[in-house]
Amino acid sequence: MLTPINWLATKAWRLKFERIRNVGINRLPSMWLLGDVIGSIINTLVTTLSIPYLLAKALFPLLGFSQSINLAVERCIWPALLAMITVWFMAKLTRDLIIYLHQLVFNERYLVGERVDNLTEDPEQGIIIHGT
Repeated sequence: MLTPINWLATKAWRLKFERIRNVGINRLPSMWLLGDVIGSIINTLVTTLSIPYLLAKALFPLLGFSQSINLAVERCIWPALLAMITVWFMAKLTRDLIIYLHQLVFNERYLVGERVDNLTEDPEQGIIIHGT
């Protein structure tokens, strides 16, 4: 709300999206579009989906848990992962908001102090004169 959210904050993704916006998606080379944009999205999705699957299917049976616990882990790994990602994202947004508000208050105090330095008070008339 108060700060911009950087969804794809890496410089590489910003450059890719700027190129798509500037050139137009129809005029881009299809191999670059498939390889760099769509390929990296698919690579990220496959990696994100395969790690919880391997945890549930390979690691927990090796640890010697019972079949019912293994089945519960297989069923709950995706909602647990989604909850962890959501909590992490909310914590990151909260941290960014707190840093932004801290900077805003700090800058406001600094600017007020700067304004006070430029003002002088006339003791005879009791008025404030803006200094040059």
